[in-house]
Amino acid sequence: MDTLYAPVGALRQERVCADCGGRDFVEDHAAGDIVCKACGLVAEAHIIDERSEWRTFGDKEKEGDDPSRVGGAQNPFMNDGGLSTGIGKLPGGAGGQYNTLMRLHNRQNVSDRAMQTASREVATTCERLRMTDAVRNSALEIYKDVHDNKALKGRALKAVYAACIFVAAKRENTPRTFKEICAVMPDVSKVDIGRCFTAIDRMYKKHLQMKAMHQGKDLAGAVALEGARPNATAGMATQATDLIKRFMSKLGLEQKVSLMAHRVGLKAAELAAAEAVPWASRDPATQACALIYGVLLIQKLRFPDTADELPDFQRLADVGGMAPSTIRDGFRQMLPYLATPGKLVADKDAGADILARLEDAAAESLGPGGWDAKARKKAATKATRPAAGMPSGSAAAAGFGR
Repeated sequence: MDTLYAPVGALRQERVCADCGGRDFVEDHAAGDIVCKACGLVAEAHIIDERSEWRTFGDKEKEGDDPSRVGGAQNPFMNDGGLSTGIGKLPGGAGGQYNTLMRLHNRQNVSDRAMQTASREVATTCERLRMTDAVRNSALEIYKDVHDNKALKGRALKAVYAACIFVAAKRENTPRTFKEICAVMPDVSKVDIGRCFTAIDRMYKKHLQMKAMHQGKDLAGAVALEGARPNATAGMATQATDLIKRFMSKLGLEQKVSLMAHRVGLKAAELAAAEAVPWASRDPATQACALIYGVLLIQKLRFPDTADELPDFQRLADVGGMAPSTIRDGFRQMLPYLATPGKLVADKDAGADILARLEDAAAESLGPGGWDAKARKKAATKATRPAAGMPSGSAAAAGFGR
C-alpha cells in the first residue's frame, strides 16, 4: 500500500460523505486530508499525522527520552480527542500550590474522567475474558452513548460496564453469558447486569423509534435500515445458538457435528417462537448444553464405531458453568422433541429409524430411573400439548434467548 494513502481507521469509517453518502474514505498523509473514495470530496482537511516522524539511533538515544513530538493518538471517546494539556507534578514532591491546581484542573471535565475510568475497567475485564480490541472499543462506544444520554444514572458503575461488554460481545459475534462475565467481575450480580442491559436496550429502541418517526417509517423499518450499525437493537439477547459453536469447540468436537447442533438449535428457536415449549424459561447455556448432548447421542446412534466419545454431564457442566443435574433436566425436557421426526432434527441429519432408538439410548445414558416409562409418558404429553402456565408465541421465543 502506498504510504501516502491509507484507509481511514475503523472508528473513522462511521463518517458519511455529505455529497454522495459514501462511507469509504482514504487518508492523504501528505496533504493532511480525508477524502471520499467515491466522489473525491475532502471530508476533513489539515488533520494531524499520527505516524512516527522521527528516526531512532539506538546507540545515541539517552535512556528514558521520548523522541515523539506529536503525542499519543486521538481518543475518539474523549470530548477533546484526548489532546488537552494537563498540569504535572513537580520533581522532588515540592509545590503544594501546583498540586492544588492539578486537582482543580482534573475536576473540570467530569465526562472525560468517567470515560478514562470506564476505559481502564473495560480493558481489564475484556482482557480477563480474552476478548478482542473490537469488543473493547464497541463496549466503550456503548458506554459513551449511555453516559451522554444519562440512561443508567444512579446504577452501579461496574454493572454498567458489564452490561456494555455483554452487548458489545454479542454485537461482535463473540457472545458471553452473564455468568461468564460475573466470574471475572465478582462484585456484580447477574440481576444487576440484566437490569442495565434492559435499560440499554430501551435506550437504543427509543433512539430507533425517534429516527423512524423522523423518516416516516415504522420501528421494524428503522431496525432494517440500521442493519448492523452500532445502535441496532435486534437480537442483542444471547441465544443458545450463539453459544453452541463455542461450547463444541471447547469440547474438541468435529466441525460437522457443531454445524448439526447449530441447525438443531435454530429449529428449537423457531419452535419456541411458534408454540409453548417446556425449556423456554431455561438459561441459554443450559439449552445449548442439552442440545449438544442430544446431538452427540444421535451421532453415536448413527456412527457407533466412528462417532466421538459421548461426554458425560459433568464435562458439559464444566464447559457451560452449571450443575450436571441442570443439563440433565433440560435434556429430559427436549428429548421427546428430539425423538419426534421433523420437530428439531432434520431428515438429512437423522432418519426416523435413528430417532426411534433415541429414547432407549437416553434411558441408558441417564441411568436407572432417569428416563423410565412414567417419565416418557409425561414428556410425550408435554410434546403434544402446550405446558400449563408456559408463555406462547413471541414470549416463548424471548424465553429461549434469555
